[in-house]
Amino acid sequence: MNQIIRYHECELRAEESDGKRTISGHAAVFYDGTPETEYDVMGWFTERVMPEAFDRAIEERDDARALFNHDPTNILGRVSAGTLTLGTDKRGLTYTANLPNTQPARDTWENIKLGNVLGNSIAFIVTDETNTVEDETIIREIRGVKLFDVGPATYPAFESTDVQAYSLKDAERWMAEHKPATYVPNAQECHGRFHHNRRT
Repeated sequence: MNQIIRYHECELRAEESDGKRTISGHAAVFYDGTPETEYDVMGWFTERVMPEAFDRAIEERDDARALFNHDPTNILGRVSAGTLTLGTDKRGLTYTANLPNTQPARDTWENIKLGNVLGNSIAFIVTDETNTVEDETIIREIRGVKLFDVGPATYPAFESTDVQAYSLKDAERWMAEHKPATYVPNAQECHGRFHHNRRT
Protein backbone atom coordinates (compact mmCIF):
# COMPACT_ATOMS: atom_id res chain seq x y z
CA MET A 1 0.00 0.00 0.00
CA ASN A 2 1.14 3.54 -0.70
CA GLN A 3 1.38 6.22 1.94
CA ILE A 4 -0.93 9.15 1.21
CA ILE A 5 -0.24 12.74 2.17
CA ARG A 6 -2.91 15.43 2.34
CA TYR A 7 -2.45 19.16 3.03
CA HIS A 8 -4.98 21.86 3.83
CA GLU A 9 -5.07 25.30 5.37
CA CYS A 10 -7.12 25.15 8.52
CA GLU A 11 -6.83 26.64 11.97
CA LEU A 12 -3.30 26.21 13.33
CA ARG A 13 -2.41 27.64 16.72
CA ALA A 14 0.83 28.23 18.62
CA GLU A 15 0.39 28.85 22.35
CA GLU A 16 2.59 29.22 25.42
CA SER A 17 1.69 28.72 29.07
CA ASP A 18 4.01 28.45 32.09
CA GLY A 19 6.98 28.28 29.76
CA LYS A 20 5.56 25.32 27.82
CA ARG A 21 4.81 25.65 24.13
CA THR A 22 2.14 23.77 22.20
CA ILE A 23 0.79 23.73 18.68
CA SER A 24 -2.65 22.48 17.75
CA GLY A 25 -5.05 22.32 14.84
CA HIS A 26 -6.95 20.08 12.47
CA ALA A 27 -4.78 17.57 10.62
CA ALA A 28 -7.66 16.44 8.39
CA VAL A 29 -11.15 17.68 7.56
CA PHE A 30 -14.11 15.33 7.26
CA TYR A 31 -16.35 15.36 4.22
CA ASP A 32 -19.47 17.35 5.03
CA GLY A 33 -21.22 17.34 1.67
CA THR A 34 -19.42 20.38 0.28
CA PRO A 35 -16.75 20.45 -2.47
CA GLU A 36 -14.33 22.19 -0.11
CA THR A 37 -14.09 19.03 2.01
CA GLU A 38 -13.21 16.56 -0.75
CA TYR A 39 -10.02 16.04 -2.75
CA ASP A 40 -9.73 15.84 -6.52
CA VAL A 41 -6.87 13.36 -6.92
CA MET A 42 -5.28 14.61 -10.14
CA GLY A 43 -8.47 14.07 -12.13
CA TRP A 44 -8.47 10.34 -11.45
CA PHE A 45 -11.05 10.22 -8.67
CA THR A 46 -12.57 12.23 -5.84
CA GLU A 47 -11.55 11.32 -2.32
CA ARG A 48 -13.55 11.94 0.84
CA VAL A 49 -12.40 11.42 4.43
CA MET A 50 -15.37 10.12 6.39
CA PRO A 51 -16.02 10.86 10.09
CA GLU A 52 -15.09 7.34 11.23
CA ALA A 53 -11.78 7.27 9.33
CA PHE A 54 -9.53 7.80 12.37
CA ASP A 55 -11.56 6.01 15.06
CA ARG A 56 -9.44 2.84 15.11
CA ALA A 57 -6.14 4.77 14.92
CA ILE A 58 -7.12 6.82 17.96
CA GLU A 59 -8.66 3.96 19.95
CA GLU A 60 -5.72 1.61 19.36
CA ARG A 61 -3.20 4.44 19.70
CA ASP A 62 -1.30 4.26 16.43
CA ASP A 63 2.15 5.57 17.36
CA ALA A 64 1.86 8.64 15.13
CA ARG A 65 4.38 11.46 15.19
CA ALA A 66 3.94 15.20 14.91
CA LEU A 67 6.41 16.37 12.26
CA PHE A 68 7.09 19.65 10.53
CA ASN A 69 6.90 19.14 6.74
CA HIS A 70 6.82 15.35 7.28
CA ASP A 71 10.52 15.51 8.13
CA PRO A 72 11.52 12.93 10.79
CA THR A 73 14.42 15.17 11.84
CA ASN A 74 11.85 17.84 12.78
CA ILE A 75 9.92 15.81 15.34
CA LEU A 76 7.49 17.80 17.46
CA GLY A 77 5.66 15.09 19.38
CA ARG A 78 4.75 11.39 19.53
CA VAL A 79 1.72 9.47 20.75
CA SER A 80 3.70 6.85 22.71
CA ALA A 81 5.69 9.60 24.47
CA GLY A 82 2.52 11.36 25.56
CA THR A 83 3.58 14.51 23.72
CA LEU A 84 1.04 14.18 20.89
CA THR A 85 -2.70 13.98 21.54
CA LEU A 86 -5.16 13.06 18.78
CA GLY A 87 -8.92 13.40 18.76
CA THR A 88 -11.89 14.20 16.56
CA ASP A 89 -14.63 16.79 16.51
CA LYS A 90 -17.37 17.60 14.00
CA ARG A 91 -14.84 19.21 11.66
CA GLY A 92 -12.13 16.57 11.53
CA LEU A 93 -9.02 15.07 13.14
CA THR A 94 -7.53 17.29 15.84
CA TYR A 95 -4.04 17.21 17.27
CA THR A 96 -2.08 18.93 20.02
CA ALA A 97 1.69 18.62 20.31
CA ASN A 98 3.62 19.57 23.46
CA LEU A 99 6.81 20.84 21.91
CA PRO A 100 10.28 19.77 22.99
CA ASN A 101 12.95 22.33 23.80
CA THR A 102 14.77 21.86 20.50
CA GLN A 103 15.75 24.35 17.83
CA PRO A 104 13.45 22.87 15.13
CA ALA A 105 10.50 22.97 17.55
CA ARG A 106 11.25 26.54 18.60
CA ASP A 107 11.58 27.62 14.97
CA THR A 108 8.32 25.89 14.04
CA TRP A 109 6.42 27.47 16.93
CA GLU A 110 7.75 30.94 16.05
CA ASN A 111 6.87 30.60 12.36
CA ILE A 112 3.32 29.53 13.21
CA LYS A 113 2.97 32.40 15.68
CA LEU A 114 4.14 34.87 13.01
CA GLY A 115 1.79 33.45 10.39
CA ASN A 116 4.59 32.18 8.16
CA VAL A 117 3.16 28.64 8.37
CA LEU A 118 -0.61 28.34 7.93
CA GLY A 119 -1.36 24.75 6.94
CA ASN A 120 -1.47 21.24 8.33
CA SER A 121 -0.63 17.97 6.65
CA ILE A 122 -1.21 14.29 7.38
CA ALA A 123 0.30 10.99 6.22
CA PHE A 124 -1.57 7.67 6.33
CA ILE A 125 -2.34 4.39 4.60
CA VAL A 126 -5.95 3.55 3.79
CA THR A 127 -7.16 0.36 5.48
CA ASP A 128 -10.91 0.61 4.83
CA GLU A 129 -12.77 2.31 1.99
CA THR A 130 -15.90 2.23 -0.14
CA ASN A 131 -16.07 3.15 -3.82
CA THR A 132 -18.93 4.38 -5.94
CA VAL A 133 -19.57 6.50 -9.03
CA GLU A 134 -21.41 9.83 -9.05
CA ASP A 135 -21.98 11.53 -12.42
CA GLU A 136 -19.23 9.38 -13.99
CA THR A 137 -16.78 10.43 -11.27
CA ILE A 138 -15.15 7.78 -9.09
CA ILE A 139 -15.82 8.51 -5.41
CA ARG A 140 -13.44 7.02 -2.86
CA GLU A 141 -14.68 7.25 0.72
CA ILE A 142 -11.92 6.66 3.28
CA ARG A 143 -13.34 4.93 6.36
CA GLY A 144 -10.22 3.61 8.09
CA VAL A 145 -6.50 4.37 8.08
CA LYS A 146 -3.16 3.53 9.61
CA LEU A 147 -1.85 6.89 10.77
CA PHE A 148 1.82 7.84 10.43
CA ASP A 149 2.19 11.54 11.12
CA VAL A 150 0.43 14.87 11.41
CA GLY A 151 1.69 18.40 11.70
CA PRO A 152 2.28 21.83 10.23
CA ALA A 153 3.53 22.21 6.66
CA THR A 154 4.85 25.09 4.60
CA TYR A 155 3.62 24.06 1.16
CA PRO A 156 0.93 21.66 -0.06
CA ALA A 157 2.65 18.31 -0.49
CA PHE A 158 -0.40 16.97 -2.34
CA GLU A 159 0.65 17.34 -5.97
CA SER A 160 4.28 16.21 -5.91
CA THR A 161 3.70 13.42 -3.40
CA ASP A 162 0.67 11.93 -5.08
CA VAL A 163 2.34 11.96 -8.48
CA GLN A 164 4.72 9.41 -6.99
CA ALA A 165 2.15 7.59 -4.88
CA TYR A 166 -0.35 7.19 -7.72
CA SER A 167 1.67 6.08 -10.73
CA LEU A 168 -0.15 4.83 -13.82
CA LYS A 169 0.56 1.25 -12.70
CA ASP A 170 -0.86 2.00 -9.26
CA ALA A 171 -3.95 3.57 -10.83
CA GLU A 172 -4.59 0.50 -12.97
CA ARG A 173 -4.25 -1.78 -9.95
CA TRP A 174 -6.44 0.41 -7.73
CA MET A 175 -9.16 0.67 -10.36
CA ALA A 176 -9.06 -3.07 -11.02
CA GLU A 177 -9.45 -3.81 -7.32
CA HIS A 178 -12.06 -1.17 -6.51
CA LYS A 179 -13.95 -0.64 -9.73
CA PRO A 180 -17.66 -0.10 -9.03
CA ALA A 181 -20.28 -1.94 -11.05
CA THR A 182 -21.14 1.19 -13.05
CA TYR A 183 -18.90 2.87 -15.62
CA VAL A 184 -15.39 3.80 -14.51
CA PRO A 185 -12.83 5.30 -16.94
CA ASN A 186 -9.75 3.17 -17.46
CA ALA A 187 -6.37 4.16 -16.10
CA GLN A 188 -5.09 5.49 -19.43
CA GLU A 189 -8.07 7.85 -19.68
CA CYS A 190 -7.47 9.05 -16.14
CA HIS A 191 -3.75 9.42 -16.82
CA GLY A 192 -4.58 11.61 -19.80
CA ARG A 193 -6.93 13.72 -17.71
CA PHE A 194 -4.18 14.19 -15.13
CA HIS A 195 -1.72 15.52 -17.71
CA HIS A 196 -4.38 17.79 -19.15
CA ASN A 197 -5.11 19.19 -15.73
CA ARG A 198 -1.43 19.72 -15.02
CA ARG A 199 -0.98 21.77 -18.20
CA THR A 200 -3.90 24.01 -17.32
